[in-house]
Amino acid sequence: MSDQRPEQYVIQRKLGEGGMGIVYLAEDTMLERPVAIKALHPALARGADSLGSRFQQEAYTLARLNHPNITHLYAYTPHEDTYWMVMEFVDGKTLEDWLKLKGTLKPVVAASIIAKMLDGLEHAHRKGIIHRDLKPANVMISQEGEVKIMDFGIARIRNSQRLTQHGKSVGTLEYMAPEQIQGKEGDELTDIYGAGNILYELLSGQTPFKSDTDYHLMKAKLEEKAPLSPVLAALPFALQHVIFKALEREPEKRFPDVKIFKAAIEKSISNPLLTENELAAALQADDSLIPGMNKTVTYTVSKPKFSLSSFAGKINFKNIPGIFQNWNTDKSLKLLLAVVVFCTGLLIWNYFRDDASTDMPIVVQPLKESKTMKAADTVSSQGSLPPGGYAEKKTAGDAVPVTSETGNGNVKENIPPEEKPAAKDKIVSKKEVKPKKKEEKPPEIQPKKNDPVAIQKPAESYKNPEPSGPVRIPEGRKITVILDENLSSEERSRDGGPVRLHSAEDVVVDGKTIIRKGAAVTGKIVDVIPSGGRKKALIGFTIHNLQATDGSTIRLRSDRFRQQSQTTSAPSVYRQGTVFTAELGKGIVK
Repeated sequence: MSDQRPEQYVIQRKLGEGGMGIVYLAEDTMLERPVAIKALHPALARGADSLGSRFQQEAYTLARLNHPNITHLYAYTPHEDTYWMVMEFVDGKTLEDWLKLKGTLKPVVAASIIAKMLDGLEHAHRKGIIHRDLKPANVMISQEGEVKIMDFGIARIRNSQRLTQHGKSVGTLEYMAPEQIQGKEGDELTDIYGAGNILYELLSGQTPFKSDTDYHLMKAKLEEKAPLSPVLAALPFALQHVIFKALEREPEKRFPDVKIFKAAIEKSISNPLLTENELAAALQADDSLIPGMNKTVTYTVSKPKFSLSSFAGKINFKNIPGIFQNWNTDKSLKLLLAVVVFCTGLLIWNYFRDDASTDMPIVVQPLKESKTMKAADTVSSQGSLPPGGYAEKKTAGDAVPVTSETGNGNVKENIPPEEKPAAKDKIVSKKEVKPKKKEEKPPEIQPKKNDPVAIQKPAESYKNPEPSGPVRIPEGRKITVILDENLSSEERSRDGGPVRLHSAEDVVVDGKTIIRKGAAVTGKIVDVIPSGGRKKALIGFTIHNLQATDGSTIRLRSDRFRQQSQTTSAPSVYRQGTVFTAELGKGIVK
């Protein structure tokens, strides 16, 4: 560029460069504010039917728009042999930048961003302007949390001269709607597809369709439904439905306008949408403080809490006496030594724990004599507790109290007839109790009805806690699941959409519950043939995933469940509550 510039603007640095021009950061010296200047390449400004016409069209488009969620155009002016667009400078990051930093966004954060985008699009659509190139790189978020739609370079104004040849596609392939791939101009429903595409990526960390070649990518967009990724499968069903309705291949099946799209998003999340300040704080906060915002997208089970390698790394071998002070070992030997030390410590701890547990009450055997006995050796069916301790009944494992009725050392036998001790058996007390001259009778504990044992320990106290280590999923094991919704052959728009079910049973492996009854199960509708045609109505689906107790996703295998109507005029329906069977796949539950 020439050094001669309008005195009002002082260019400071280049922000970026594209196919049509270069974007600079400049200062408006008259108004004392930063501005962004988009300068058209001089070679493009001279063609009558070139990108220069599109550059001018973008300026005309922005001039019609005045909304807080769209970047403002301040001026459009010729400069030497080219043109300048002087625009609002947004100090912040693009959604593309935030995706690189965060990986995925929390549902309420992603929904708040898309809702503000839809507000801007609603204003543009009222003015007859369709963006047609919505993608994360064209959405800015300022430091204050303002969401700004940028780059209306290929925007279309209704009833204006067409700049794109019929049958020629414009836009970014990964974000283009199917109708754009077919060379159609696109309308407001094309922008709905673009916004749904961005929402999918913000929540899952990837675009719906990926391929090594443009041909296969275009083919997938034209012929396939957007896939349900494991990350999206864990989201609320209502939010899944909103995403996939916006990404319908046929435009007429999408939301009819952006206002209805936004309302559906608001209803699909449990939290209210974030304000601009809240959005800025959520994006700039540390990921660990914001659940659901992960720097990497993971489809496997959660990371174990303990790692031998990390344990070995904390050992200071220089402080170990003996030959290890001067032993220059490699990492593998250090790790092996750490394992030995760790296992030895476990054995010692387990030994002392078992040794301490041997201090248990002595088991009671029935008494030889049946008439009288010493106070400390009497078993009372009334449940009176002695000052000296208690004994346990060997067969039942229930605590049986020892008592004395008087201070003279003699008591009457008080054992129910069915519990009379055998003549050859003995009673051994835990500890000798010397009778006192003045001893008050302890309070009596009433036994349960028809229960000779006065005190019983609750059954729960004998249960061992579930193991905390990882458990391998029993691959191939069948599990029963229940349908949570009605599926009808008349809902053709749901073809390829998700299905909600839940587990009808607990799954326990090696004493650990890896799946709880009621756990969320997801499937996919694969067959929808409505009634009234030549063929009988049909509804079919498959089962794919299940949520484990540790929050991870377990893969499921199932048959292709299909139900056909008796006649061509009758619909086919799977009723809520219908039971199905699937098989568990491979994996580990922590």
